[in-house]
Amino acid sequence: MARFYAIVTQDFLAEKILRAWEEYEEGNSAVDAEFQRTGDPKQDVVNHAYAIPWKFLTKQLEMDISAVDFDFENCSADTVFATLDDLKVPLGFQTLDNLTFLGINAGGDWEVPVFFIVYWDGMELRAYIPTEGNTWNLTAHSAFGNDEDQDVDELKRRFPKETDGLHPEEISDMVAVVNPDPSKLVEDIKANLSNNEVKPDGPQIV
Repeated sequence: MARFYAIVTQDFLAEKILRAWEEYEEGNSAVDAEFQRTGDPKQDVVNHAYAIPWKFLTKQLEMDISAVDFDFENCSADTVFATLDDLKVPLGFQTLDNLTFLGINAGGDWEVPVFFIVYWDGMELRAYIPTEGNTWNLTAHSAFGNDEDQDVDELKRRFPKETDGLHPEEISDMVAVVNPDPSKLVEDIKANLSNNEVKPDGPQIV
């Protein structure tokens, strides 16, 4: 079943993310320092994507992101890595047809980063982790790098020709060169998110 999204501007989505972050900080006494805005909501979000506790901003985001097990040690909404820039991975604020989202890449030092998006569904922030074109173990529902045996099995399933005749150690080494496929990521997002008729309380794209 397709998820629904509301038609909003990139500034609207950025503002919703910042408000959620501010509310999280206000309600969390363990946070050391409060975030200070600069006046550019979109740039504030992109520049501080590494610090935003995406998985804990809201209960709904926690549920959405928990669909796949991965770490947030390294988290970016910008093309920090040349490979991702070259591949045209849709990081940062994007508008795909009428869908506005923030593309994010995250993973621990030991993991292959996972791509996901944050968007507005008309009522609240949601996250979606594409399956097609993404770089996570679809069988284990976790980032590559968390279980070598499961990763080998998954790579053999996904790349039968490339792994045929290879030793498990050689197959395991392939994890390091698994890259996302931007065109498939976009196709997956389009196939699984559709426009919601609910109108949000912010600016609209017409």
